[in-house]
Amino acid sequence: MIQFLQDLIASLSQDVTVEQLTEHLGPIASDPGAPQPAELKPKNPAFRRVVIGRYPDSGKPYTVELELGAPLTVASLTAAFGSYKQIRSDRGQLRKISFSPASGPWKVVMISHVSSGMLPLDEAETTRLVLRRDPP
Repeated sequence: MIQFLQDLIASLSQDVTVEQLTEHLGPIASDPGAPQPAELKPKNPAFRRVVIGRYPDSGKPYTVELELGAPLTVASLTAAFGSYKQIRSDRGQLRKISFSPASGPWKVVMISHVSSGMLPLDEAETTRLVLRRDPP
């Protein structure tokens, strides 16, 4: 899974289209049209859900939301993508952390929704990742 994420982040850091992403992630299952997100039928059985958000003006990919079938630990994400920053969230909501794993023409930020509870973040798990593309 980590290698797949690294490859996906490398692709997202380049000038990629929604069509190119669907070749790797799976065909579009539901698409109300830009700027609304398109839901894909995941090719990879490791994903329960894949959604691509788009920039409203260009239709280029803005976010790729991934719902994982099996959790990843924050420790494994840290080992692969470096240190994280904790993002403020409301009490009772899932904690969020972000990684900045790649820069190319596009900067990619990976936001992880971490299981709530009293575990230290490094011991927590995630099943939801959002890869956000920030323009050059």
